[in-house]
Amino acid sequence: MIPSIVKFGRSRIKNLLQISALNKVKSIESNTSNLRAVSANEIRGIFADESLEADWHEANRQINSVIQVGHIGAGGVNKGDRRALYYLARHFRFESFLEVGTNIGTSTRSIAKALEKNGRLDANLTTVDILDVNDGADAVWKSVGLPMSPRESLRRLGLESIVNFVISDSISYLSSTDKKFDGVFLDGSHDAAIVYREIPLVLNALKPGGVVIMHDFLPPELVGIRFTKGGVGPSHAAIRLARENSKLEIVPVDTLPWPTRPRSNNTSLALLVKA
Repeated sequence: MIPSIVKFGRSRIKNLLQISALNKVKSIESNTSNLRAVSANEIRGIFADESLEADWHEANRQINSVIQVGHIGAGGVNKGDRRALYYLARHFRFESFLEVGTNIGTSTRSIAKALEKNGRLDANLTTVDILDVNDGADAVWKSVGLPMSPRESLRRLGLESIVNFVISDSISYLSSTDKKFDGVFLDGSHDAAIVYREIPLVLNALKPGGVVIMHDFLPPELVGIRFTKGGVGPSHAAIRLARENSKLEIVPVDTLPWPTRPRSNNTSLALLVKA
């Protein structure tokens, strides 16, 4: 019992520090004009779409034939969330996609398979990470004992040509790129002040009707209770932006129709949509 109390206390301290740092950041305007309006009911309908079930299982089988990720402690997106990302990418027919935070490439592979299935030969996925996730000495796949880099796994899946790896922090990349995306997955920094600056830049990089998916979003009152490691920064940043712009809405997914972790269907995925 004591270790749980200590963990909760540390999480609460981290939470308070995140709030303090975020409060020092000047307000930033966010432009929601290119965001798609998506309701919670529509999102539930996407995950209940039986036509995507066999589609996903075949894609997942192909991925697992190349690389299996049993350990997600290093930041890899869990299997239930990977499935959800695939469903969303297929439903919205994403063609140009941005992923912020590559890590060991678990979500990268699922999104790339969805883009491939969407059928556009010019489909492309840009994945940005502050580290060299493939060849760097500190590439996470090496330290967690995976057999190959994200790039090599994509090459074996025949997907290397549609994925562009970028080594950069998110703010620098988003401030300088002229590319536009119809889908974005935010899973990079978990620092509230950084995510607060990141989201308006992401909104400016959207094509009309674009969708932004966040990872590790959790309402602040639940931080330290259900997920002790995630949700602190992204939650506070997105909630502040939504309070400052009435046209920006956060739709948490909350639970999925399939497991995300042992004995749990909980997810920290959320969509940023036009209110």
